[in-house]
Amino acid sequence: MEIVPPADFKDGRGVKAQFTRYDPRIHSFPSPDVVINLKECTNIQPPAMLWCLVYLKLWQQRGYNCLLILPASEKATAALIECGMLAILKEQEIQVFGNCREQSVPADVISPLTRFDGLREAAELTNTVEYSLYTSGFGAANIHPIVCELFSELVNNAAEHSESGIGAYGLIRFYSFGEARRFVCGVADGGVGIQEAIERNARLEHSGYEWSAIELATKELVSGTSSPTRGIGLFSVLEEMRPPGRELLIHSGRGVITVSEDSQIRMIRANLFPGTLVYFSIPT
Repeated sequence: MEIVPPADFKDGRGVKAQFTRYDPRIHSFPSPDVVINLKECTNIQPPAMLWCLVYLKLWQQRGYNCLLILPASEKATAALIECGMLAILKEQEIQVFGNCREQSVPADVISPLTRFDGLREAAELTNTVEYSLYTSGFGAANIHPIVCELFSELVNNAAEHSESGIGAYGLIRFYSFGEARRFVCGVADGGVGIQEAIERNARLEHSGYEWSAIELATKELVSGTSSPTRGIGLFSVLEEMRPPGRELLIHSGRGVITVSEDSQIRMIRANLFPGTLVYFSIPT
């Protein structure tokens, strides 16, 4: 099976539904080979990189031959290399086809794509990110603690609640386009998803739609555990995204919640993401 994402590949919502009708956590494909073909991509955003990585790892875990075809665009390929995508695919023994050259990770990549598994590794990654932010010199200093705190919440959530057989992955980068400067951060796993995690707490009820389970998970003190003091993570992330100019994407299963730069919150049904992906963007 060959998956061809759109040229402007922002996240999994842009992938045709025919390619996401199978859940790689539970379904088998008729073909032993799975290819993500990025050849026509001219722009690949961090959520799209995480989308590719989680799908490839889930397929690999089920025994499929997996291949990522690099973009023909040098700019798009460079973005993959700079964010550590190719390095982590090599580390995870996933095949890559296309022309690329070795290059160092630029300073504006605060934390390249990094795999973590469990709370200890999540804490180690958070400590590394905190130091990297402090020494980076990018962005306003008062934004650094916010980025670090939100990233910590996301990696801890993934480590503790996802039950992801492939672990989880995180990325932070500082982007500068003219006068526009912002931190972008993404964390994704291939685990049970927010809906299943929420439904394990018998005291919680929602409409049955995955987006409503995500909405419930963003309420204060709501958690898949029975502890009355848990459930701060996604609530704090959503609250920090309310100021204008900030963006948020939470994609779990077929549910999506977004917060746009104009502070509008939207809840929709979308193509499948087999696990949970959270991405935020903060101007500085």
